[in-house]
Amino acid sequence: MPLNLSLLKKMRADFKKRIYMELTFPLLVNRELNLGGHDGEGENAFRQRCRDVVEKMIDKETEKLKDRFERRLQRLSDRLDREKIKLAQMEGEHQSKKLEEVVSIGETVLGMILGSRSRRGFSAAARRRRMTATSRRRLELGK
Repeated sequence: MPLNLSLLKKMRADFKKRIYMELTFPLLVNRELNLGGHDGEGENAFRQRCRDVVEKMIDKETEKLKDRFERRLQRLSDRLDREKIKLAQMEGEHQSKKLEEVVSIGETVLGMILGSRSRRGFSAAARRRRMTATSRRRLELGK
């Protein structure tokens, strides 16, 4: 019997239609993660793979946040160190002004005892007292 070409084409089209209509292949897809199932991968294995991908994403984001806040914390720590240095300098300045004030008062009193009639010693002592008070206020505001 000779082969009928049109019958062969019709059989081929019917076979394709039957395969398309009757055979189904489960396709596992997670659109949010842009993941598809692998050949022979069961649904439970696919779900576990999706969970693993999500955990890796969470770990990555957590690491980013950790790095960001560590940098912020370091900047604040550096700033605090600079402020401590500034405060120590202000305390040193205040102590030196107190010493200058005491020395100035001592010079004025000694000059009076030894007979100096200069009134400049009192104005210098008053000036030193003002400078000491100013440095104390700056120190109190700095703390």
